Amino acid sequence: MLECKDWGANYDHRPPGPGTLHVAGMCMIPGGGTAELVRTEPQGIVVTDLLLDLRVSMPYGEMVEPGVATRVALEEQTETEYTTVTISSKIVVIGEGVSIDVQHAH
Repeated sequence: MLECKDWGANYDHRPPGPGTLHVAGMCMIPGGGTAELVRTEPQGIVVTDLLLDLRVSMPYGEMVEPGVATRVALEEQTETEYTTVTISSKIVVIGEGVSIDVQHAH
């Protein structure tokens, strides 16, 4: 079973701009697996809620080693003032998705 926690998001407004959105969490990924955050396509109708997919790749047909704590992150320059980030995955059991508030640094 894959477990992810400690999600956070912040938007750095410091000059010279554009701002940079940082999203990160920690996942216990079985040995040999990888995870990444990518934009969901298409995005939803709420333009201030960034939709992301947590994509997990596992080696096929190999013995699965114990989980390894791995930081999963996305960094993106954007002018959009996101207020939330929603992360979904078909592999990780995190309910219907995780919604986190974006912190803003000026």
